[in-house]
Amino acid sequence: EAVTSLIEAHEASLREANRRLEELSRRDPLTGLFNRRHVMERLDAELLRVRRGKELAVIMLDLDRFKRINDETGHERGDALLRSIARAVEGAVRGTDVVGRYGGDELVVLLPDTELDAAALVAGRIVETVRAAGEAFDGERPVTTSAGIARARPEDGPLEVLRRADERAYAAKAAGGDRSMGHAA
Repeated sequence: EAVTSLIEAHEASLREANRRLEELSRRDPLTGLFNRRHVMERLDAELLRVRRGKELAVIMLDLDRFKRINDETGHERGDALLRSIARAVEGAVRGTDVVGRYGGDELVVLLPDTELDAAALVAGRIVETVRAAGEAFDGERPVTTSAGIARARPEDGPLEVLRRADERAYAAKAAGGDRSMGHAA
Protein backbone atom coordinates (compact mmCIF):
# COMPACT_ATOMS: atom_id res chain seq x y z
CA GLU A 1 0.00 0.00 0.00
CA ALA A 2 2.85 2.42 0.80
CA VAL A 3 4.56 1.48 -2.49
CA THR A 4 1.34 2.13 -4.43
CA SER A 5 1.00 5.51 -2.73
CA LEU A 6 4.59 6.41 -3.66
CA ILE A 7 4.06 5.35 -7.27
CA GLU A 8 0.85 7.40 -7.49
CA ALA A 9 2.60 10.44 -6.01
CA HIS A 10 5.48 10.03 -8.47
CA GLU A 11 3.06 9.70 -11.41
CA ALA A 12 1.21 12.86 -10.30
CA SER A 13 4.54 14.68 -10.06
CA LEU A 14 5.49 13.55 -13.58
CA ARG A 15 2.11 14.66 -14.97
CA GLU A 16 2.58 18.11 -13.41
CA ALA A 17 6.14 18.38 -14.76
CA ASN A 18 4.90 17.41 -18.24
CA ARG A 19 2.12 19.99 -18.01
CA ARG A 20 4.67 22.70 -17.07
CA LEU A 21 6.97 21.65 -19.93
CA GLU A 22 4.07 21.76 -22.39
CA GLU A 23 3.18 25.28 -21.24
CA LEU A 24 6.81 26.41 -21.54
CA SER A 25 7.00 24.99 -25.08
CA ARG A 26 4.17 27.33 -26.12
CA ARG A 27 5.59 30.50 -24.56
CA ASP A 28 8.17 33.05 -25.62
CA PRO A 29 10.81 33.00 -22.87
CA LEU A 30 11.38 36.78 -22.90
CA THR A 31 7.82 38.13 -22.90
CA GLY A 32 5.78 35.21 -21.60
CA LEU A 33 3.48 35.65 -24.60
CA PHE A 34 2.62 32.70 -26.81
CA ASN A 35 5.41 31.90 -29.24
CA ARG A 36 5.14 31.98 -33.01
CA ARG A 37 4.68 28.21 -33.31
CA HIS A 38 1.72 28.21 -30.95
CA VAL A 39 0.16 31.25 -32.64
CA MET A 40 0.40 29.47 -36.01
CA GLU A 41 -1.25 26.35 -34.57
CA ARG A 42 -4.08 28.43 -33.11
CA LEU A 43 -4.43 30.38 -36.36
CA ASP A 44 -4.80 27.10 -38.27
CA ALA A 45 -7.54 26.02 -35.86
CA GLU A 46 -9.32 29.39 -36.05
CA LEU A 47 -9.22 29.33 -39.87
CA LEU A 48 -11.10 26.01 -39.76
CA ARG A 49 -13.80 27.82 -37.76
CA VAL A 50 -13.83 30.64 -40.35
CA ARG A 51 -14.57 28.03 -43.03
CA ARG A 52 -17.63 27.07 -40.96
CA GLY A 53 -18.91 30.65 -40.91
CA LYS A 54 -17.21 32.13 -37.84
CA GLU A 55 -15.40 35.47 -37.81
CA LEU A 56 -11.71 35.99 -37.11
CA ALA A 57 -9.71 39.20 -37.11
CA VAL A 58 -5.93 39.32 -36.94
CA ILE A 59 -3.90 42.29 -35.72
CA MET A 60 -0.19 42.57 -36.51
CA LEU A 61 1.72 44.96 -34.27
CA ASP A 62 5.07 46.42 -35.28
CA LEU A 63 6.67 48.61 -32.62
CA ASP A 64 7.72 52.06 -33.79
CA ARG A 65 11.23 53.30 -32.96
CA PHE A 66 12.00 50.25 -30.83
CA LYS A 67 15.42 49.53 -32.35
CA ARG A 68 16.84 52.76 -30.93
CA ILE A 69 16.02 51.56 -27.39
CA ASN A 70 18.35 48.60 -27.76
CA ASP A 71 20.94 50.72 -29.59
CA GLU A 72 20.92 53.63 -27.14
CA THR A 73 20.09 52.06 -23.77
CA GLY A 74 21.06 48.41 -24.20
CA HIS A 75 19.20 45.16 -24.68
CA GLU A 76 18.38 44.78 -20.99
CA ARG A 77 16.28 47.97 -21.03
CA GLY A 78 14.82 47.00 -24.41
CA ASP A 79 13.83 43.61 -23.01
CA ALA A 80 12.19 45.29 -20.00
CA LEU A 81 10.19 47.56 -22.30
CA LEU A 82 9.17 44.62 -24.49
CA ARG A 83 7.92 42.73 -21.41
CA SER A 84 5.99 45.82 -20.29
CA ILE A 85 4.40 46.20 -23.72
CA ALA A 86 3.52 42.49 -23.82
CA ARG A 87 1.69 42.77 -20.49
CA ALA A 88 -0.08 45.93 -21.68
CA VAL A 89 -1.29 44.27 -24.90
CA GLU A 90 -2.54 41.22 -23.00
CA GLY A 91 -4.44 43.55 -20.69
CA ALA A 92 -6.11 45.27 -23.64
CA VAL A 93 -7.75 42.12 -25.06
CA ARG A 94 -10.16 39.41 -23.92
CA GLY A 95 -9.04 36.24 -22.24
CA THR A 96 -10.18 34.26 -25.29
CA ASP A 97 -7.91 36.26 -27.63
CA VAL A 98 -4.43 35.00 -28.46
CA VAL A 99 -1.46 37.35 -28.09
CA GLY A 100 1.87 36.11 -29.37
CA ARG A 101 5.35 37.28 -30.19
CA TYR A 102 5.75 36.91 -33.93
CA GLY A 103 9.27 38.27 -34.31
CA GLY A 104 11.74 40.59 -32.60
CA ASP A 105 9.47 43.58 -32.02
CA GLU A 106 6.40 42.24 -33.80
CA LEU A 107 3.38 40.88 -31.96
CA VAL A 108 0.26 39.26 -33.36
CA VAL A 109 -3.22 39.15 -31.86
CA LEU A 110 -5.88 36.65 -32.93
CA LEU A 111 -9.42 37.82 -32.23
CA PRO A 112 -11.83 34.88 -32.63
CA ASP A 113 -15.50 35.65 -33.24
CA THR A 114 -14.64 39.29 -33.96
CA GLU A 115 -15.82 41.35 -36.92
CA LEU A 116 -13.68 44.05 -38.49
CA ASP A 117 -15.40 46.99 -36.75
CA ALA A 118 -14.88 45.46 -33.31
CA ALA A 119 -11.29 44.56 -34.22
CA ALA A 120 -10.66 48.21 -35.13
CA LEU A 121 -11.78 49.22 -31.63
CA VAL A 122 -9.48 46.63 -30.06
CA ALA A 123 -6.57 47.76 -32.25
CA GLY A 124 -7.19 51.37 -31.22
CA ARG A 125 -7.17 50.34 -27.56
CA ILE A 126 -3.90 48.43 -28.11
CA VAL A 127 -2.28 51.43 -29.82
CA GLU A 128 -3.24 53.64 -26.84
CA THR A 129 -2.03 51.05 -24.35
CA VAL A 130 1.34 50.62 -26.07
CA ARG A 131 1.73 54.41 -26.28
CA ALA A 132 1.11 54.66 -22.51
CA ALA A 133 3.70 51.93 -21.83
CA GLY A 134 6.16 53.67 -24.15
CA GLU A 135 5.58 57.04 -22.47
CA ALA A 136 6.11 55.50 -19.04
CA PHE A 137 9.45 54.20 -20.31
CA ASP A 138 10.58 57.40 -22.08
CA GLY A 139 8.22 60.36 -22.03
CA GLU A 140 10.38 62.36 -24.45
CA ARG A 141 10.57 59.76 -27.22
CA PRO A 142 8.05 57.02 -26.51
CA VAL A 143 7.93 53.74 -28.37
CA THR A 144 4.52 53.36 -30.04
CA THR A 145 3.04 50.75 -32.34
CA SER A 146 1.72 50.46 -35.87
CA ALA A 147 -1.19 48.03 -35.98
CA GLY A 148 -2.55 46.34 -39.07
CA ILE A 149 -5.92 44.60 -39.05
CA ALA A 150 -7.10 41.88 -41.40
CA ARG A 151 -10.31 39.87 -41.52
CA ALA A 152 -9.79 36.19 -42.22
CA ARG A 153 -11.54 34.84 -45.30
CA PRO A 154 -12.65 31.22 -45.76
CA GLU A 155 -10.09 30.64 -48.51
CA ASP A 156 -7.20 32.05 -46.43
CA GLY A 157 -4.27 30.07 -45.24
CA PRO A 158 -2.41 31.44 -42.22
CA LEU A 159 0.23 33.21 -44.28
CA GLU A 160 -2.33 35.07 -46.40
CA VAL A 161 -4.19 36.63 -43.49
CA LEU A 162 -0.93 37.45 -41.69
CA ARG A 163 0.46 39.05 -44.86
CA ARG A 164 -2.60 41.30 -45.17
CA ALA A 165 -2.36 42.33 -41.50
CA ASP A 166 1.36 42.97 -41.92
CA GLU A 167 0.77 45.09 -45.04
CA ARG A 168 -1.67 47.25 -43.07
CA ALA A 169 0.83 47.57 -40.17
CA TYR A 170 3.45 48.67 -42.69
CA ALA A 171 1.00 51.25 -44.11
CA ALA A 172 0.30 52.51 -40.57
CA LYS A 173 4.06 52.84 -39.97
CA ALA A 174 4.51 54.64 -43.32
CA ALA A 175 1.76 57.08 -42.26
CA GLY A 176 3.76 58.03 -39.17
CA GLY A 177 3.10 55.11 -36.82
CA ASP A 178 1.20 55.19 -33.54
CA ARG A 179 -2.02 54.19 -35.32
CA SER A 180 -3.97 51.25 -36.70
CA MET A 181 -5.16 50.56 -40.20
CA GLY A 182 -7.80 48.05 -41.17
CA HIS A 183 -8.32 45.89 -44.20
CA ALA A 184 -11.81 45.69 -45.65
CA ALA A 185 -11.46 42.23 -47.15
